[in-house]
Amino acid sequence: MKTAKIIASLMLAICIIAVPSVVSKNVAAINASQVSSENKLTAKVEAGAYAAPTKTAAKSATMTAGESYEYISVYTGGDGVKWYLVTVGNARGWVCSSDVTVKGAAASDKMLTAKSAAGVYASPTKSSAKSASMVSGESYEYTSVYTGGDGVKWYLVAVPGARGWVCQSDVTVRASSSAETTKTTAKPTAKPTTTATTKPAVSATKSTLTAKSAAGVYAGPTKSAAKAASMTAGQSYEYTSVYTGGDGVKWYLVTVGNARGWVCASDIITEQESTLIARSAEGVYASPTKTAAKITSMSAGASYKYTSDYVGGDKVRWYLVSVGGKRGWVCSTDVITYDESVFTAKSAAAVYASPTKSAASVATMTSGAEYHYSSFYVGGDKVKWYLAEVGGKKGWVCSSDVKAKGEVFSGKAAYLTFDDGPSANTAKILDILDQYGVKATFFVIYRSGYENTYKQIVSRGHTLALHSYSHNYDTIYKSESAFYTDLAKLESYLKSTTGESPKILRFPGGSNNTVSRRGVMPALRSSVKSRGYLYYDWNVDSRDASEYRASESKIISSVRNGLGSKSQAVILMHDAPAKTTTVDALPEIITLLKQKGYTILPITESTPEVHFK
Repeated sequence: MKTAKIIASLMLAICIIAVPSVVSKNVAAINASQVSSENKLTAKVEAGAYAAPTKTAAKSATMTAGESYEYISVYTGGDGVKWYLVTVGNARGWVCSSDVTVKGAAASDKMLTAKSAAGVYASPTKSSAKSASMVSGESYEYTSVYTGGDGVKWYLVAVPGARGWVCQSDVTVRASSSAETTKTTAKPTAKPTTTATTKPAVSATKSTLTAKSAAGVYAGPTKSAAKAASMTAGQSYEYTSVYTGGDGVKWYLVTVGNARGWVCASDIITEQESTLIARSAEGVYASPTKTAAKITSMSAGASYKYTSDYVGGDKVRWYLVSVGGKRGWVCSTDVITYDESVFTAKSAAAVYASPTKSAASVATMTSGAEYHYSSFYVGGDKVKWYLAEVGGKKGWVCSSDVKAKGEVFSGKAAYLTFDDGPSANTAKILDILDQYGVKATFFVIYRSGYENTYKQIVSRGHTLALHSYSHNYDTIYKSESAFYTDLAKLESYLKSTTGESPKILRFPGGSNNTVSRRGVMPALRSSVKSRGYLYYDWNVDSRDASEYRASESKIISSVRNGLGSKSQAVILMHDAPAKTTTVDALPEIITLLKQKGYTILPITESTPEVHFK
């Protein structure tokens, strides 16, 4: 068991280092004013600048011997070798300390070492969103220090793949007379952290948003602050800063007329998020219903911007767009939203100047990295191509080289599912999933006091799914109507707490349970889809519910035996308060799945349903 955990830790360290495009994307978003002009290095030889802090990574560029470069960040690996992030020509990459001569205070004394795999946060408070985790024993350079009203110091660091704040209690800081200032300053505005699995940073040239309504502009990032002005519905504004609060809600700093203030993400649409891609040549209607007059049609694969959205009584969302100078409504089922326009690179495949592999290559993707596409094209050979920006270059990628979101995964897929939470165990599970870079599905019930945990499940990119509100079998399985009454209560709570309206469901006890009243379960299985839900059972049981607290070894063994030769494994686990051994077993289960060639995915509405026979 100890050997497996050591191997898992080593794999985690390797994964954290091997993130070439992630690092370059994130650091590119750092304001140039944060970089000291004293941070200079000189190339000893004609050495390479690499996509990640290792010479096994792809070479981004080559430095010129004797030439000086400014470095933006410093990273020290587990082997003690220091790497510097520099810009060489139009390329950005990591150079090894052995190849350069360094000068500048930051290179020598603004360093700290992680005491443990502690969190890196979006702002200097542990109630803010967690951007990443440090590697225990690793050294990092910090670029700023903040001391809060409680006297606790926070350090701004760049770890591979993320940038954020670490607490003084989690690190050992190198003693220095000049590197650190103890002056208490105003709390910094949290800036969004961009990783390979989140939305890319907003373009520095113009960051705009559009008002959904005549919503308020506030003096601070909260609706309890004084109202400074009101936006005009449908009008666009430029924002200069973004702040994410402890509740996960984003706020944007804008200027409206002569007033400057904060607007809530729920009241606006950002330039990126307002992009829709037509799935096919579907209609644009005079009002948000397909019984209305058809104004015009969209073009398959073309991009459109929407300025407003509407959800009808049938819970179907509609978007207001302009197509060929005509303004009308398009149905959400006919378009691909920004959140859906994502693909993952299967390998380090080429990006082409036009949608054919005979065209010139303009960039190379990073294997495993996620990208957003803005359009697609299907040629005469029926091959689909996606238009995307990779490393600052816009070009076409072939569908055979990527896995697009929403498409059924054709390889071996494993789905980690957790029932009966949230609890204190859920937070630990979320941290482990972050460390291994995988997503899971949480079939939740109602538990008081865990509002932030429900939000964290959503904000960290996992699937929030329905189990029941009460989890009382006598109540929910009394009748069909009793079940849906209980479920509606959970849906309402999750909507008000997280903004999410899940439609993925797991019946307590599974769809073949014998505790429901005679005839109730068959009726539910029959009616659930017509009510807009998808339900999922499981085909691998971890057996963590077979006793109050099953042993870690039993849980791991049950998963290993249950996998067999399955190409799609939906694994049942629990994150209820007593299931501490499930938390303990999770790292080895993830490692086992990866060793067996499974891609670990969250359940989505495009995932094939798994039902008991």
